[in-house]
Amino acid sequence: MRALLLSMALPALFSMAASATAAQKDEKLHGESVDGAPIPSRPTVQPRFASKAGRPYAHVHLGAHIRNDFYDTFIIGGEAGYFLDENLAFSFRVTRLYSSLSRAAIKIRDETGMTPDARPQDVLIAPGAHLALGYGKALLLGGWLLHFDPMAKGQLGVSKADTRWLPTAVAGLALLGHLQYGIQVRMDLDLSFQLERRARGWVPSIGFMPALVVGWRIDPGVFR
Repeated sequence: MRALLLSMALPALFSMAASATAAQKDEKLHGESVDGAPIPSRPTVQPRFASKAGRPYAHVHLGAHIRNDFYDTFIIGGEAGYFLDENLAFSFRVTRLYSSLSRAAIKIRDETGMTPDARPQDVLIAPGAHLALGYGKALLLGGWLLHFDPMAKGQLGVSKADTRWLPTAVAGLALLGHLQYGIQVRMDLDLSFQLERRARGWVPSIGFMPALVVGWRIDPGVFR
């Protein structure tokens, strides 16, 4: 009889012990961690590393303008803007273009005396807007954590080529990275769309304008 009662009581004891252990684990999970620190019962989102809303910025860019126009063109310039919120910013850029004849154009000039109908470009002036498409973080080699915003951007202005003025639109994608002390690094991959009045009339052209951008997100408190 005793053996029978013991065999009936053991499963009940094991069941009670397992329930108590599960309750303790659940309490730890939703109450305190092993070291006593509180654990939130709901997932939380880490605040942004670098807020952009309501902050102006200033950038310097260095890159190239690649068109099928017999010129090699390098660009350097500046851009200033203001973020209305975390997503939308308005900007104004002034870019100096350094254009020189390509090797193919020099060969044609030396052999035939002919030069391209297109004129070397000097300056690009364009206001525009940037739109952040999201916000992310990436763990890099060495344990570095990069906070970044993928962005779409567009600008509309004019370019000066010798004595000609070319209507110019620039559109593309960018990756804006945030570092300490308000420093920003951006990689631009843009396409340019231009109209140039040449001997045979208005001629459209499309170019590729990659650029490396470095700048500073300005904290309004710095002016106080």
